[in-house]
Amino acid sequence: MESKLPLLLTHLVSWSVSVLGKAIKEEHGENFYLKIENVRLQMKKMRGLGSRDWEKTNSILLANYQDFDRLSLKEQMVMAHSFSSMLELINRCESAYRDFRLSSKKMNLGKKKPEAIVFVLTAHPTEARSPEALAIYRLIQEVLLKSFTQGKKKVETDLFNLLKKALKIPMARETKPTVLNEASHIFENVLKEEILSLLIEFREKELPVMLRSWVGGDKDGHPGVDEKTMVETLTLSRKYLLNFIFSRLKEVDFEKKSKTYLLIGEIKTDLKKLEKIQDSDGTKVLKLVEKIKMLKLGTDSAPIKKIDSLLRLFPALVLPLEIREDSQIVEEALKNPKKHAIARMLITLQKISKGTKPKYYIRGFILSMVKSVKDLENGISLVKKTMGNLDLPVVPLFETEGALKHSHIILQNIFVKQKKLAKIHQEKWEGRFEVMLGYSDSAKEVGVLPSRLLISLAMEKIDRALKKNKLNPVFFHGSGGSVERGGGSIKEQTSWWPQSALNIFKATVQGEMVARSFASTNILKGQIYKIAWQINEPRKIKGNNSALIKFAKQITNHYQKIINDPKFLEVVEKASPYLYLKELKIGSRPTTRNPVLKVGGLRAIPWILCWTQTRVLFPTWWGVGKSWEALGKGEKVKLRMAYKSSKVFSTFVNILGFTLSKVDLSIWRLYLEKSDLLRNDINKIFQEFFDEYLRTIKFVQEISGERKLLWHRPWLETSINYRSSMIHPLNILQLLALKNHDNSLLRETVTGIACGMLTTG
Repeated sequence: MESKLPLLLTHLVSWSVSVLGKAIKEEHGENFYLKIENVRLQMKKMRGLGSRDWEKTNSILLANYQDFDRLSLKEQMVMAHSFSSMLELINRCESAYRDFRLSSKKMNLGKKKPEAIVFVLTAHPTEARSPEALAIYRLIQEVLLKSFTQGKKKVETDLFNLLKKALKIPMARETKPTVLNEASHIFENVLKEEILSLLIEFREKELPVMLRSWVGGDKDGHPGVDEKTMVETLTLSRKYLLNFIFSRLKEVDFEKKSKTYLLIGEIKTDLKKLEKIQDSDGTKVLKLVEKIKMLKLGTDSAPIKKIDSLLRLFPALVLPLEIREDSQIVEEALKNPKKHAIARMLITLQKISKGTKPKYYIRGFILSMVKSVKDLENGISLVKKTMGNLDLPVVPLFETEGALKHSHIILQNIFVKQKKLAKIHQEKWEGRFEVMLGYSDSAKEVGVLPSRLLISLAMEKIDRALKKNKLNPVFFHGSGGSVERGGGSIKEQTSWWPQSALNIFKATVQGEMVARSFASTNILKGQIYKIAWQINEPRKIKGNNSALIKFAKQITNHYQKIINDPKFLEVVEKASPYLYLKELKIGSRPTTRNPVLKVGGLRAIPWILCWTQTRVLFPTWWGVGKSWEALGKGEKVKLRMAYKSSKVFSTFVNILGFTLSKVDLSIWRLYLEKSDLLRNDINKIFQEFFDEYLRTIKFVQEISGERKLLWHRPWLETSINYRSSMIHPLNILQLLALKNHDNSLLRETVTGIACGMLTTG
């Protein structure tokens, strides 16, 4: 295959992997290095062998399975760690190249700008890599970046030494993180001085880029979150913001014993008193803000202006949280508030925010699983009961098929029942009403295309319902990095949104995407410019035609038929690592809502993780091929018309091509064969998957008129092809880990496969 990757990146990958080889040789000896290198070269020869060649690939993989099975447990771990390290190194090469390219690129905000861009940071899908490994690879990325300007020879020793250290550190977490561990990981990435300075820079360009976090506030199904965790998380973020202010105060020029000198002394004393958040914290912050205003009037200083801008971005000197709870729990909490953590969190919020606005600490109260107007009423009632007034906006989260279909009716009814609600939002929150849209659970329930169509239709109807009540919608997109969770390029994600959804861009940045998006100021800046530019793109959102609606319904029927089949869930249990997810130590929250394996009780994240690990990526494409094949000639013509007119459909076809390019059914065959399923069942389920895979490829080719699955991003085809076979050894080792109940090896392989697939779930 001809490489579509830039030569500069290709050379960087080749050189850095060769340095990794030298580090492996020194760390583990030449004999074992040769074993690893032989496997790598064998995998390299398998490039281009995909799902269609599964029989040829399968025989090679089975032979490798036998070879790896003869290795000691320690050698298996070294093999896994070596391939995980290589895949993460390749990721860092791509990030360094992107950083370098962006550093010289001129970026334009365009004539129009969004009112704000809001990133809501969350720990799920949870970051699978250990904090120690992340710290080392951050340094490795810096060295790789330097190689572009200083030359590879000058930085090779530094790279070699860092890779040697990386080989001594497990890639995966070995202990389950706490909520504060997750918060610390996020804040280390996003509250660095250079990132805060960039946010201030954008504010000066009249484009506020706001940060929020779910970690420490997301109570829904999380036994580790309560009022204490909430305050501790807020306090932790304050530490970073106080450090920024102290650093800027040191830069201020003043004469000793002057008024400025005395005022700075007072401010420093007040800052130290704010290190721990207590009751009436809002009053203390307000007094500090007044003194900083006085300081700003007394000196025309750039550092003071930065402090002033920081306080406008973070008016309570914390990174604000979003709190969340299930609607059913909220109903129970109304009867006995003190018994439920979510009610105690609201009571605590009222106490600490006294003197200023609660919304400076907690931006909103998200109600998950809203299915009726009563659910929304309960949320409003709980806020009033615990806080005295509706001092915090209640945000309904529509995430099931039924809720998305009836979301506009629920909103229409709430304004009829709560006649003052619209006026409260107009007076307190600038006429904005926020609604959250759930991608993960809806996709888990009905499949990816039907989920996106549901969300698209819901946004149009919600937009009209809110504007009828003289309110401006804010759409909060609960999307993740993976396609199955709403991911894709910025353009693919936003091109089908209504204009109102771009006035304030708000979306979650989840797990491993936090480290990638905030890896450098150039990368984050590039992301912000891309988002901001979307509001300038011509936007003709056309309704979805009847053929597309029918097509989506057929996909849902096929998808639901298989996931509701107990025999299929038995396949998931026996031929995937799903049941072992609790051993992975990758997140503080439980992996399931129910110990019995039922699709309704699964969390969307481990459900997707399960299919990412087995390289099937099943929820995105299942049922698409069958549904296309069943259409008549006239219906296919109509669907091709929808492909040209419907952005939600055309962007889905793009991401479907991307997903199918990453699927490798030879690996799925291996998981099936190493399960204790009966041979007839193995053959039957595999043939079913293989046939649907081929039908879905045919759909992409016929609907798009393109032969290549990634015609729109040819460089990505090369990138996937180069790394795909290098993930194979980790899949083999994962199967051995499951067989031998080796949890350490299991964690390492899960992390390594996630690095190779560029997502945990």
